[in-house]
Amino acid sequence: MAEGSPPPHLPSIVLTAGDRPIIRAQGNFLSHAGDIGYELLDITGSTTSGEGMSGYDAIGSSARMHAVTRGSAWDWLPAFVVAPVLGILSLILPVLIYLLPWEQTSPLFPVLATGVEHMSALTLVFLFASGAILGGAFKHAASWAASMVVMAAMPLFILADVIVDPTSHNLFPFELAMYGALSVLALLGAGVGAVVRRTVVRIRGARR
Repeated sequence: MAEGSPPPHLPSIVLTAGDRPIIRAQGNFLSHAGDIGYELLDITGSTTSGEGMSGYDAIGSSARMHAVTRGSAWDWLPAFVVAPVLGILSLILPVLIYLLPWEQTSPLFPVLATGVEHMSALTLVFLFASGAILGGAFKHAASWAASMVVMAAMPLFILADVIVDPTSHNLFPFELAMYGALSVLALLGAGVGAVVRRTVVRIRGARR
């Protein structure tokens, strides 16, 4: 349907943030004004979500609406700070849990080098859990994008090591490829976290 006002005879609902209307629904049509996103839960339980749309989308007239703010790029910053920290912890924690002797192949970060060289199933579990945490804690595309940078700090550690000892990390292209593959595991975890978050939102909406 083209943009404009919905037919006036249909029942209308207005959700507000403070005194500012953020979502206006009338009958089977939804519109919103301002820099926001939305998440809609229809009566069958399926989910429709989006950001920055204009005009109207046909939805079930009995839909329950849960408004969420889209925010600015600065709202993504916490996710992109947390993600590399989780990635580093995923490598370090197994070393500490298993009390592994630190490798000396890295002149600056021996504990990280040990985590990489002795990567185990526990490391993979931590990486998957890191993605799930991001998917559950952060909304919209921020969680998906952040899950892809859980290993983003590792190239910086490689660079620092090479500056100190140019003979270290002779196989760094393969290391980078490995970190990229591990990021995909975190992405899968983010998908699980996002599903859990939406399920919780759906259950809370059903109780209202």
